[in-house]
Amino acid sequence: MSSVVSEGGSVLSISVLVPVLGRPQNARPVLESLRSTSDAELVFIVTANDLEELDACRMAVTLDRGSSRTLVVEEWRSHDYPKKMNHAYGETISDWVLLGSDDITFEPGWQDELLRAARATGKSVIGTNDKANRLVMKGIFSTHALVARAYVEEQGGCLEGPGHLVSEVYEHNFPDRELAALAQSRDEWVFAPRAVIRHRHPAFGTAPQDATYEKGREHFLEDQARFWERAEQWGNVGLIPQELQVKDRSKKRTARLAATARARRERGT
Repeated sequence: MSSVVSEGGSVLSISVLVPVLGRPQNARPVLESLRSTSDAELVFIVTANDLEELDACRMAVTLDRGSSRTLVVEEWRSHDYPKKMNHAYGETISDWVLLGSDDITFEPGWQDELLRAARATGKSVIGTNDKANRLVMKGIFSTHALVARAYVEEQGGCLEGPGHLVSEVYEHNFPDRELAALAQSRDEWVFAPRAVIRHRHPAFGTAPQDATYEKGREHFLEDQARFWERAEQWGNVGLIPQELQVKDRSKKRTARLAATARARRERGT
């Protein structure tokens, strides 16, 4: 496992968790981008039957001069993203974990900025700037946050409690929102705007649409309804004013739309 040294001389280790699915062409670029800016460990989490992806990740790891590895997991037909994150968290021992993905680019200085924010504030969940999502750029949450292991072990990164990095109640969307919002309610959140990890995504016009993105988008309304409902348990901290205004009013409509989307998937239309 790779490590970095803080200004105070203490050694802090970071593992970058990268769940992957059906995009083998992204494996080597994301590792090369990380390695150009950091010696942090990278952990690919690959579904066992995703053979082309598995080969690409293993090849990237073989060519890497730093610390990286590939974890192979069973096929999870649902809730794949959060399950992979939690599995990888349990397989690492680093002081910090970064919620990564295969469609990100690491800008020089991101690691120093995150560790500087952690030292200056003592916070346990540090948000990075993806230079894409408007809520992320405002510091409301972060798709790719750095999280202290001690925080996860003592409090938990989600409502499930200690030992859980992210919640598996979500199909794909909103585990990152819950992580950030819950941390805010505990005064454990800080946003580091100069820690830039760019997110390439069809929603921002910076990546082509594909089956993996479409799969994640299918359950958006259901995940949103779950997030709004769970947010009440931490006093709705982290919700933006627009959400608070429409949450109760649109709860029934959101549930109805989510049910319709679910029925369409079951019919295969």
